[in-house]
Amino acid sequence: MKKSLIAIAALAAAGAAAAQSSVTMYGQVNTGYEYSKTDTTIGGQKTTTKTTGFQNDQVKSSRLGFKGEEALGNGLSATFALEMGFDSADGKFADSAFNRKATVGLKGAFGEVRIGKDSTPMNEFDGSFKAIDRTTTLAKQVAGRDASWEGRPTGLFYNGSFSGVNVSAAIGNDSERTKTAGVTTDKQDTAVYGLGLGYNGGAWAVGAAFQHETEKRIAASLVTANNKVTNYGVGASYDFTVAKLYGQYKGGQYKNKASTVADKYSYDQFAVGVSAPFGATTLSAEYAYNKAKDTAGAVSTKYKGNVFAVQAEYAFSKRTSLVARAGQVANWKNKTTNDKSSTQEYTVGLRHKF
Repeated sequence: MKKSLIAIAALAAAGAAAAQSSVTMYGQVNTGYEYSKTDTTIGGQKTTTKTTGFQNDQVKSSRLGFKGEEALGNGLSATFALEMGFDSADGKFADSAFNRKATVGLKGAFGEVRIGKDSTPMNEFDGSFKAIDRTTTLAKQVAGRDASWEGRPTGLFYNGSFSGVNVSAAIGNDSERTKTAGVTTDKQDTAVYGLGLGYNGGAWAVGAAFQHETEKRIAASLVTANNKVTNYGVGASYDFTVAKLYGQYKGGQYKNKASTVADKYSYDQFAVGVSAPFGATTLSAEYAYNKAKDTAGAVSTKYKGNVFAVQAEYAFSKRTSLVARAGQVANWKNKTTNDKSSTQEYTVGLRHKF
């Protein structure tokens, strides 16, 4: 009898331990048939490129992930997350495994602290206050210039909620040194700092994010790079039940401080959108106005562009839906030379979450 009680107690303890830890597999598969047309005019010569075929959805890309949590006692838990993106059109995974997320951390009343590769607050903010996250193509990149942020660096990450205010932060830093005869001849330093704030008041929500990056390289005792990239954004949404309104501003700058002349690029984007449910169908529309300025020495070039998209999504269930989308997802014009480029895109696809 005593042995039976001991065995039952051991099984109960093992069951309790198992209940205190969990591993979840999750992801989504999004595949559609896409037609796109890009018209580009440079120096008065027009080039048209058309593409058709089955594509991995560019709004909500396919991914596969694993996440887990173990209760450590006293309200403290250990967490981990591994997530990778893949092309659902051909089944190929990204160049590196778990390219989207690979973290281990601790969670408690203080929030959650994670170490590894993860998404920055700016990356999470982007698109959070947009009805359709497919009108962002122009602003960060125009005519070969780039003010994009590092969306998934390796570093230290934090998320916490205090009286309804959500706080997130990211810090990443990499450094490499090479010494010759005791003298540093080659070095490379990169750093990423990000902060996000948000509040959800039920029908309405607001958010803001900021990210600053630096990169400095010295080769053979000569400065070969000294770049700074800064991005920021604010957004809000309000749900009227019959329709939900979105608004978002996003801006950024790139500066090459190693150059002996002015070398910088900046952009601004203003976006508004609306989504409305009609039974199992949700209709959405998004419009964004973009402007950018490229400065090289004494010459400044200005760009502008309007982008828009409309979308219909029919939900077969909470996890499976049919999506149809159309729009001008990229558009820019050089206000000085009249060089320009625009891309129209039409997609029909199936989306499943698990």
